[in-house]
Amino acid sequence: MKEKSIKDFTLSWRWTDPKYSQFSEDELNKINPLETTMAMHYYNEGIALVEKNHFTPSKDKFHKIENIQTTQFKEVQNWLKVKITVDEIILSWDSNTAISVKTDLFIEKWDDFCYPSSDDIVISFKTKSSIILYHHSEIFWYADI
Repeated sequence: MKEKSIKDFTLSWRWTDPKYSQFSEDELNKINPLETTMAMHYYNEGIALVEKNHFTPSKDKFHKIENIQTTQFKEVQNWLKVKITVDEIILSWDSNTAISVKTDLFIEKWDDFCYPSSDDIVISFKTKSSIILYHHSEIFWYADI
């Protein structure tokens, strides 16, 4: 389920290049790149829960939908702490690019994972009753069945 190392991952520069952010070895060990088949599985599963013409949770599939602008770092951290109650989550940028990451690291450094203007990310839970989306316009969406 893990590629050779995080340093071989397409987006590793986000966490290993001092121009962006340089995570410690302990932090890097909390990020596990998924093999292409698993990345595709989680992405396809998540994207099926998204509105076709917008990157928002499908109103047909979820009863509870909330969002938060990402302008206030600490406020977003607190919001994520309430919404993510599992130890590990899956982040999918596309059908080939996904990681599993420890929730505590993601919440602590969410802005090193979610880049404005470029990233649309499906954040999956293994329970499959909830989903979080990060939209490049700097909004997190949370949806629950």
